Amino acid sequence: MKNRLLLILWLFLIPFMSVSAQYYTMKAPQPCTDFARLPILQGRPVKLIDLKGKVVVIGFWHSERIEDSRVKKFLLDLNQFQASQNKDVVVVGINYDINKVSHYLPEHIKSWGITYTILWDNASYGITGGFNISLSRPRDDFAVFVIDKKSKIRGYAQNTINIDEVAKACKKLLAE
Repeated sequence: MKNRLLLILWLFLIPFMSVSAQYYTMKAPQPCTDFARLPILQGRPVKLIDLKGKVVVIGFWHSERIEDSRVKKFLLDLNQFQASQNKDVVVVGINYDINKVSHYLPEHIKSWGITYTILWDNASYGITGGFNISLSRPRDDFAVFVIDKKSKIRGYAQNTINIDEVAKACKKLLAE
């Protein structure tokens, strides 16, 4: 009887064990922090006000983890996602580092063929903190936020990101 109870409990808990892989929809959309003042690492200047009417996917990552294969996959997935979208969906990358940009970052961006705009944030600018995420713990490698056409945060995912879920969220927002 005890083993049966443990098995039932285990089967009940399995769906909740991969919480970090989910895309979360905000119950109440939150205003998006403008990132216009961030220095540009690659691409063109971008202001949130200029992106009104578009769905924006913002990918955050910590530069100390640029050598991590999961971070590379995340950045390449965003690049492929951007290439597969119409002009009404824009990807912006924000690299976070407390002190300075990793000297490897521009080299990697170029060699990996990343084409979307990439900005740099640090403690002085504090934009990353405005999204209420922490990239300081060892397991917090990256995050993605989806912003609607009215510049409101509508959803997010952190660490294990399913780009197909992000694409579904964008499609839904474009239809609104």
